[in-house]
Amino acid sequence: MNKFNAGIFVNIGSSLNWFSSLVETGNWNDQTREAAQRFGLSISEDLKEIACHVSAQAALRFASELPDKFGIRPPTDLKPRATELQSMIFDEMNGQLFLWVPHERARFYEYPEDVKKWDDIERAIEGPIAGRFPTASNEIYSARRCYALGQWTPCIFHLVRACDVGIKALYKTLDRPAPKLSDSWGNMLKPMDAQLQKNSGERYGEWAKHPDFFDHATNDIRAIKRAWRDTTMHVEANYDESGARKALDAVTSFFIRLAEKLDQDGKVHERPLVYPKP
Repeated sequence: MNKFNAGIFVNIGSSLNWFSSLVETGNWNDQTREAAQRFGLSISEDLKEIACHVSAQAALRFASELPDKFGIRPPTDLKPRATELQSMIFDEMNGQLFLWVPHERARFYEYPEDVKKWDDIERAIEGPIAGRFPTASNEIYSARRCYALGQWTPCIFHLVRACDVGIKALYKTLDRPAPKLSDSWGNMLKPMDAQLQKNSGERYGEWAKHPDFFDHATNDIRAIKRAWRDTTMHVEANYDESGARKALDAVTSFFIRLAEKLDQDGKVHERPLVYPKP
């Protein structure tokens, strides 16, 4: 999906009207002609971004065929040609479908271009989570985009897919046969629960070395299963904005903690990954 700022459309209309008036006001000269040429080239690229290819070509012609001092193209051609271009852009854009994203959800659709403006959650997703759980990171990114577009239940669906990576990573630390495609979260949680019932020193491998970490991780995944996984995958619930936001925050926080020591292959790390530098 391409991004288009409505301000560009407003600027196109007002700028074409302004250029059209220059001949009548006696202000059409080499300087304004160069400005019109740059404008035509610029909006041609903007129009290509939103698949308005006919208008983009027309904008290129507008830029290359402006009235000049040699009189090859009379200045009186400027106004009708600008009006024609404006109408063409309007007609072609009217045939496109544009979706509006509210300002408060816009940054969920994409991160700010300047890394310095990323918040801690964005830095965590693109840092520790992406570094140790790249598959889950992609699902969280897709979930954020669904949230931005008001697709609440699809948002949670992507979050459940992310958590599937997380629970399998925890399962792998127990050195058991790889889970089958048909294995439910409940089946994968059973050997984890068996570990939690033991004293810390009696647990298997890394579960004995980091009991608090695995306690919290197992409880987190169970809470996510109860709150969102079962109801989403069995079509028992649809969600609103508030429910989707709670799930997004909970799952992101789960992976921030999980990525401190674990990766998606089930390998335990002693040191956490650093966040991208602002």
